[in-house]
Amino acid sequence: MTRILFAPALACMLCSCGGDPGQQALPEGIADGEVGGSITFLNNGPFAYDPATVINMDRFDAAHPEVSVSRVEDNDILARLATMVAGGGEDFDVAEPSAVNVPQFIDIGALMPLDDLFPPEEMARYPKGTLDAITGRDGHIYGKPHYVLPQVLLYNKRLLAEAGLDRPPTTWEEIIAYGKALTHPEKDQWGYAFGLAPNRDTYHIFASYLYQAGAALFREDYSAAFNNDAGRQALQFMVDVLNTHKIAPAGITTYDGDAVQELFIRGNAAMVQNWGYTIDRALNREESVVKDDLGVALLPVGPSGEVSGYLVMFPLVATSSTRNPATAKAFIDFMTNAESQKRMLIDEPGNAVVPPDIFALPEVRGRVPFASEIGTMIEASRAEYHPKSGQVVTILVEEVHAAMAMTKSVEQALADAEARVNQLL
Repeated sequence: MTRILFAPALACMLCSCGGDPGQQALPEGIADGEVGGSITFLNNGPFAYDPATVINMDRFDAAHPEVSVSRVEDNDILARLATMVAGGGEDFDVAEPSAVNVPQFIDIGALMPLDDLFPPEEMARYPKGTLDAITGRDGHIYGKPHYVLPQVLLYNKRLLAEAGLDRPPTTWEEIIAYGKALTHPEKDQWGYAFGLAPNRDTYHIFASYLYQAGAALFREDYSAAFNNDAGRQALQFMVDVLNTHKIAPAGITTYDGDAVQELFIRGNAAMVQNWGYTIDRALNREESVVKDDLGVALLPVGPSGEVSGYLVMFPLVATSSTRNPATAKAFIDFMTNAESQKRMLIDEPGNAVVPPDIFALPEVRGRVPFASEIGTMIEASRAEYHPKSGQVVTILVEEVHAAMAMTKSVEQALADAEARVNQLL
């Protein structure tokens, strides 16, 4: 997966590269708009962990024998792309970055618009707002969702039953009430947990509660929109979970999603807000003690009264320097068509896709645990991105952590975060 923070060195590389690098000449023998020839695909991480991607690439090869796809894997795709944009390293035609980094590449003209991959019937498959992460300021769409990671509420049905609770919580108030009933520090059992590692985990969790409170991260001009009553309610709820009600372990400010997952599957947390991949781990990991007691629900609602959460997306994008744009688009279109999306859900447990129609397929509902809950959370979730995302993440991590450590009040932390984010403009 990509590195969490956008390193200053990479930012300098991107900023120094100027505007649109422009499309290179087409390979000899390939007409403009014709699918054929060769392209290079840069995958986000090892293919060993992406079985559905491999299956779908093999399907593409069989369907398009006239095309040769070179497959490249890299754990630090952001650095690899930044190096390419700056004029060094290997060229790539299609890549799979985290959507949080896409605006930076859009703004320097490094990506090719893909609007023609969204005719009306295809656009209708994507709920409102789910393409915002890959839509440029110019209104063009610069990627197509390959897979997404939604957040869900996971709970241990046995522990809830032992506490006399016959359903999961549906509101913030019930999270606190349930958490108190389920917290037993002497047994290292905690009622509720989420991950606030000092990286994008904090950004994602804070944004989820912000959305549930009815606020947003940014305005259209990318100025901060979180320093208001809803933002203060969101951060205060997080602070109170840890410091006032003490229903979460003290270490949550260091926990990433994997650490929260381990806490849950080993029975040390009765309820967690975490990524959907925890479902597969809870059901299939040998050390999981919740295999027969796993419950999954929508995230509880906050003051807004609406279900919401942060959605992490990994889109496929085409570089504007590709020498074979028609084939790059054909590859992206194939890897994100309905059959490929079905394969992603079935063959790559933990990853999900956006269109609701895939979750409604009988084969998916019969083979993907909690498909209905996952699909509903994706429809209800959203994501916002900032052209200077790395710096924004650093700012919010520092200020949210200051509030969690109670070295700053919630009001001061959000005011300081707002001032620092707005300075980036």
